[in-house]
Amino acid sequence: MHGDFHPNNILLRDDGSAVVIDWAGFQVSDARFDLAWTLLLTGTHGSVEWRDAILQEYERLVGAKVEQLEWFETFACLRRLRVVTVSLSEGAEKLGLRPDAVTRMQQQMGAIQQVYALLLERTGIRVAEVERLFAVWS
Repeated sequence: MHGDFHPNNILLRDDGSAVVIDWAGFQVSDARFDLAWTLLLTGTHGSVEWRDAILQEYERLVGAKVEQLEWFETFACLRRLRVVTVSLSEGAEKLGLRPDAVTRMQQQMGAIQQVYALLLERTGIRVAEVERLFAVWS
């Protein structure tokens, strides 16, 4: 799996073919981790329609419905919220991210709140630290 597969890590060549960049997180694992990550980012930073179109095309290409996707989406939510929580409370450098990542996260707070809402919808579990950060950064 790529580890950070989303539209900003895809470049188009002059001939229209696509190239995937940023393979630093590559590992052998379940492809549904990448799919859930992609769906989470496109659904919260883009649109639900775009997310649904990606899932529909993915399932068409593999010829089957993706099983247990909700579990992988929950994991993606936790992963995203961990990165945001650590970055906003301890600094993005702690995770090896660029310092400007915090500014981008602050600007994307609405999308990050959507991630948390999806986590709540899937699990019903509240995370006090995330809610405290929303109170400070919103």
